[in-house]
Amino acid sequence: LLLLLLNGGFCMVAVPGLLSPLERLFNLTTDITLLEYSDLNNPLLGELAVKAPATYAHSLMLGQIAEAAADAIGANGLLARVCAYYHDIGKTANISDFAENQSGFNIHDTLPPAVSAARIRSHVLQGAEIARRSHLPQAIVDGILEHHGTMRVGYFYQQAVEREGADRVNEADFRYPGPRPQRPETAILMICDASESGVRSLGSPGEEEVRNFVRKILDIRGQEGQFDDCNLTLKHLNTIADVVVRGIMSTMHTRVRYPSMSLAGEKEKTGAPLDAPAATGGSIR
Repeated sequence: LLLLLLNGGFCMVAVPGLLSPLERLFNLTTDITLLEYSDLNNPLLGELAVKAPATYAHSLMLGQIAEAAADAIGANGLLARVCAYYHDIGKTANISDFAENQSGFNIHDTLPPAVSAARIRSHVLQGAEIARRSHLPQAIVDGILEHHGTMRVGYFYQQAVEREGADRVNEADFRYPGPRPQRPETAILMICDASESGVRSLGSPGEEEVRNFVRKILDIRGQEGQFDDCNLTLKHLNTIADVVVRGIMSTMHTRVRYPSMSLAGEKEKTGAPLDAPAATGGSIR
């Protein structure tokens, strides 16, 4: 009993101090460390929230969907969520390069497609560098590097082909540096990222449209070999697609609206000023 008590006491004292160097030594990331970096008060996430609030909101939403998808196939949901939180921190270096953070003026309207693609691609390597400087675990750095795999920056590649012809365009200039996802969690992040951001371009799609879009995302990445190194089966991909569709649809709920009414009439009834959104038929917040 004495030895058991001594062993327990030693573990309580030694493990917190030895955990970080042991993780670095064996290139492992435990859930204890992931929980620490899931804190939204982390300075990197705080900087992202201030500089690029739309990207920050996208990352939080992605974290919930990616965690649910990972849990559904028996992968590490916590790892998927934390990687999602940090996957776009490289955008803080040049926030105006990305559509979700632009306010009217699009800098890419004035740039050649190859230059635009290079600026878009750079957020991956810049994010990995920021993560390394901040001593983030290697698993999170891998998530940043792998969440686009070696896919093309499709919009600008197509633009370059239309302007210059396919024979004169170097496809390598339009591909992300990679590598391709090496584990299920980063592959899930890739699927969720492309699906959630892409669906926003569809306007107000129904569930069937969202499902078809997600299937297209899976098909294109499968044809490009992006899932070859991460041990995902077709059954896994089908399950992930179902969870992603449900997650995206849950974020596209509608709001109840008040019927239009005159401000003066409401004042007469209540004797108090009416909240502006209700007076104009705005949505309930």
